[in-house]
Amino acid sequence: MLTLHDEVGERLEFEAGEFAHGPALGRPVWGCVYVRRDALNVATNARWSDRDRKAGSPLRLEELVLVPGLVHVLATSVVLLAADRPETSVTPAVRRALAAVEAAVGPLRVTVDLRCCSFPLSGTQVHAVSLASSLAARDDLRLSILLPTRVHQSVRPYLDGLPPTVTRYAAGQSMVPRPQVFHRPYQLLYDDELSDVVAAGVRFVLTHQDLILDRAPAYFRSEAEWHAYTSTTALSLMAADEVVFFSEHARQEALRDGLVDQAKTSVVPPGTDHLDDVGEAVMPSAVSGLLASGRRPFLLVIGNAYIHKNRVFALRLAEELSRGYAWEGAVVFAGGKPGSGASVNDERAFLHDHEGLRSRFVDLGPVTDAERRWLYRHAALVLFPTLYEGFGLIPFEAAAAGTACAYSGRSSVAEYLPPEGALLDLGDMAETARQINRVLESSDACESIVGAIRLAGRPLTWARAAESYVSIYRRSMTRPVGLALLSERGVVAGAISQMASSEAERRLAMLFRRSAAVRLIVRAVFASAIAVRRLARRR
Repeated sequence: MLTLHDEVGERLEFEAGEFAHGPALGRPVWGCVYVRRDALNVATNARWSDRDRKAGSPLRLEELVLVPGLVHVLATSVVLLAADRPETSVTPAVRRALAAVEAAVGPLRVTVDLRCCSFPLSGTQVHAVSLASSLAARDDLRLSILLPTRVHQSVRPYLDGLPPTVTRYAAGQSMVPRPQVFHRPYQLLYDDELSDVVAAGVRFVLTHQDLILDRAPAYFRSEAEWHAYTSTTALSLMAADEVVFFSEHARQEALRDGLVDQAKTSVVPPGTDHLDDVGEAVMPSAVSGLLASGRRPFLLVIGNAYIHKNRVFALRLAEELSRGYAWEGAVVFAGGKPGSGASVNDERAFLHDHEGLRSRFVDLGPVTDAERRWLYRHAALVLFPTLYEGFGLIPFEAAAAGTACAYSGRSSVAEYLPPEGALLDLGDMAETARQINRVLESSDACESIVGAIRLAGRPLTWARAAESYVSIYRRSMTRPVGLALLSERGVVAGAISQMASSEAERRLAMLFRRSAAVRLIVRAVFASAIAVRRLARRR
């Protein structure tokens, strides 16, 4: 069937070979298409000779229209594909149009990448799974999730809580039907992950939480590994059709670095309404003797021992409280220890020089959910002295348990948390100790901080986050063709290698062979380089 619209929009339909004012038209290779009537009129006059007219010779539609000077009047939207033609046979522009039509007539198909669930439960996993749960509750989406080969036991209960309507795919398994949007709710770490996403040939939405790792080479085993990560960051931000940040602070950093086009960025904070004080609470065995059966107050610092978490500041503050205010409470750390970029050695060095504090300190390492609940409920105060955050969930967790949290107003923390708890002046220990001692001595001050944090978290819901993401998914469908719609496989790496006359270009060629995403970038770079060389030769 050939469907036409005349100049005033009237719909006309013809069987192949029944076009009354021109040649018999063979079946187009695109299947069912939309073509303007004037395009056929122009093409007929230009291509159909008198001899063809008398002989009644048929012409294929594409032979009639797809010639220079006529292709510009071809309609821009291909509506359907023939059943026997794979989608990869069409151009990226056609894939874009097809996805837009599908999204307009049915629920949007979205896959959320949950391969982060191979690691122990932390803020990244909580955000990703909570968002997936909220998206699954919507009627306008068909949600699927991409899981790692092995799910960490600490995350398994959260995944099991997702409704059965959510389709589960394992890493490496084909997603059928293919999603229209692929969402990675945390930053990409390796270039092969980016290659997997780009090769899917669908719209790519990336949540880039922060630029901590781009700023901290100490968090990598080598400088080369750090450079590889920063390159992956730049590639992924460029490849994504939409980039979402937790905070305006994180977005502005990426914009200042020139890593992303502002037009495709958004800010969507995580929800906090999943936080509650419900569930079993168990005292960690390592603190029972230290806290003297719960009679000794303690300061709690919770989070992995990265340098930017600034856990040493908490030790210095405890020492200042002891010296200036005769405070003899304990200090409890809870959280994992990363292989690179940990502050553990600095903490040990400080404790070595302060024996009195060392006897009132314990580092629990990773804790269970039940142990974390107990620590939040029983701490005199939670300290959050971080130097850099993409969001900052810990103060909201503490407030949900009814415990006050003191934090610094640095990076994105000040965007979402109230000034009542911003008591940590990281450059003035004496003033910080005075403020903290005031809070420790006043239950009213603690309750005021808890109330202010809870009030600040009230608009931060997962339903609101899901609503924002659905808008972003649909907006991504309208974006111009980008890397995520290019599923081309047949790239000639040998030709690129022959063009590489410098060492830098040869290295690019090696990357070209290894990564599909890099291949797309390198082709553009080499095209520019060749153009510059030709211009130089002419001059």
